[in-house]
Amino acid sequence: MRDCSVHERPDGKRWVGLPAKPVLDSEGRHRKDPATDKALWLPVVEIRGKSERERFQRAALAAIDKLRGKP
Repeated sequence: MRDCSVHERPDGKRWVGLPAKPVLDSEGRHRKDPATDKALWLPVVEIRGKSERERFQRAALAAIDKLRGKP
C-alpha cells in the first residue's frame, strides 16, 4: 500500500494514516468544510470496523518498528 503516513504525538500516541485524495470543487480547487474551514479528503483505503482498524494499526506499527530495527 502506498502513500501511508506515520504520525506520533508528543505523548507517544502513534498511528498510520491511510491514503486519501483531496475533494475538489468544479474549478479543481481543494474544497473545505464550510463549518470548520478544514480541507476535505476522500479515503482511498478504508478499513471498516473499529476492531479491524485497531488490528491493522497494531500490525502496521509493529512492521514499521521491525523495519526501523526497534524492539
